[in-house]
Amino acid sequence: ALRVALLLTGGADVNALNSMGWTTLHMAAMRGHSEATSVLLDSGARTDICTGRGFTAHQLAVDNNRDEVARLLDEQMQRISAPMMAQVK
Repeated sequence: ALRVALLLTGGADVNALNSMGWTTLHMAAMRGHSEATSVLLDSGARTDICTGRGFTAHQLAVDNNRDEVARLLDEQMQRISAPMMAQVK
C-alpha cells in the first residue's frame, strides 16, 4: 500500500490501464490487497472500469474469494450510487 501511495503522490494515474486493460485496482482486488485497494479508492480509482476481458475489480475480488476487498468495493459502489439514486426519487 505504501508503494501505491508513493506512486500516486508522485503523479501516477490511478486509472491507468496496462496492455491487458487492467488497472492497479484490478490487480489489488484479484490479489486481495485490501490496504492498497483502500488507498486506490481514496485516490479516485474507478470501480466501473472493466479489464480487456470484461471483468470489474469487484468481480475479480469475488471470483478469487477476496472477501475483504469485495466488501471495500461494495461500499465504494454504494457511496457512488447513493447520490444518483437520490436524484431519481
